[in-house]
Amino acid sequence: DPANSSTDCPDGGILTAEPGTGVITYSNGSVPAGGACSISVDVLGLAAGTHENITSDLTYITSSGAADSAPPAEATLTVNTPGTIGLTKSFEDDPVPPGGEVTLAFTLTNYDRNETATDIEFTDNLNNVLPDLSIAAPLPTEPCGPGSALNEVSSTLVLSGGNLAPGASCSFSVLLGVSLKSPPGIYNNTTSSVLATLAGSQIETAAATDSLFVAPVPLFTKSFSESLVAPGTSLTLDFSITNSSPTHSAWDIEFADPIGAIFPGITPPDTLPASPCGNGSALQFTPGDSFEPAQIILTGGNLPAGATCDFAINLTIPDATPTGTCINITGPITAVIDETLVIGPPAADELGIVAAPTLQKSFQTQNVQPGELVNLQFTLTHAL
Repeated sequence: DPANSSTDCPDGGILTAEPGTGVITYSNGSVPAGGACSISVDVLGLAAGTHENITSDLTYITSSGAADSAPPAEATLTVNTPGTIGLTKSFEDDPVPPGGEVTLAFTLTNYDRNETATDIEFTDNLNNVLPDLSIAAPLPTEPCGPGSALNEVSSTLVLSGGNLAPGASCSFSVLLGVSLKSPPGIYNNTTSSVLATLAGSQIETAAATDSLFVAPVPLFTKSFSESLVAPGTSLTLDFSITNSSPTHSAWDIEFADPIGAIFPGITPPDTLPASPCGNGSALQFTPGDSFEPAQIILTGGNLPAGATCDFAINLTIPDATPTGTCINITGPITAVIDETLVIGPPAADELGIVAAPTLQKSFQTQNVQPGELVNLQFTLTHAL
């Protein structure tokens, strides 16, 4: 058996992985119906780069004795060059509308397993991404080790004094504001190369690149008419959708709200608003089943540039709804703006479910004489 190889498959099977051959073979294994098992083998990455690994087809014999097969499995291994500093970056929450905010995240990794990297530095010119892209929150302090600093110099992010132990990483992010004047589009952002000192020598490694997607997205909110309700009572769920584009109409606006996830057994409203978000738009309520909760679904919404639609749905809270605090979150909202499919963030609101008030009464003395005074006590309870 190869070193550090293992399997938890029933009956073990035969696992072969001879060092130096680059081939792993597993045979005569068995898995019960509905079960799963795993095989683990240590491998050694010798060549730097990205390596795609694909198995052969999975062949097996069913419980009825028939031979069958399944598609291969595949995975990718990235082998990094020792003595380098890796830099990655990403705009984490785009697309972002003009006037919105986006998070730019960086990660630096010291791929050397023996030496500490010091004096790590790189720059990122924000004006080269998009004019008027600005920093919208205080920059992190010492983002990459003690003594490191991240500053803004003429709209350029400058990291200096970074230090990383062998094999260590640091991650930090910057909140950026997108100007209302920014036109929709995809904007590429590439940093400078990374400079560092490693084993007494200065090294220079590759820059990092990502793209910022600026697109008007529907602005979507929802709110319950009450903050606390009791099972069996009614309340209103209000929705508001705004087309944030100042120049283009939004079409095919859609969202789904899994309302049954917090209200199991909820029944359809008596009526739903007609054409709630432009001509041709429609609301429907789909009952839940054992696979999916009941949902409120909007389709076919359309709004002129800058316009808003508001609509409300009356709901009755099922009697069996558990007490406590719950959060109702829709799925993402989608629309077509300027012939581009855009996806906006979900809408959410919080609701407290309280037990219905209870009233109890008791005579403090059970046996009295005619004309004798007795204390009658009432207890009113209403707890979350």
